Amino acid sequence: MSDPSTTIDLDVTGMTCAACQATVQRALTKAPGVEKAAVNLMSGEATVVFDPSRVAVDTLLEAVRDSGYDAELPPPDVAEQEAREQAQIAEARSLMRKAIVSLALEIGRAHV
Repeated sequence: MSDPSTTIDLDVTGMTCAACQATVQRALTKAPGVEKAAVNLMSGEATVVFDPSRVAVDTLLEAVRDSGYDAELPPPDVAEQEAREQAQIAEARSLMRKAIVSLALEIGRAHV
């Protein structure tokens, strides 16, 4: 059985302190269907793990707005750029692992 959870990032504006951050996080966590919410004051982002069959993204945005702050989905090009960056990081890690294994094998052969 697959996990029905979805993760999204929201751009949150108007937060100025840790209390603001906690308020937004609490508002998101209380929404039905939200499994986890993490709010970053410095980046102005909220990452929300939720069940889309139980709560709509618009409801999450409203939860933030109702708590006194503004929230929007990041522009699509930002999300696409982040996806490309994550793919590049994964590829770099894979290449690093292959290089380490190759180096270890060469060292092993040199000592035989």
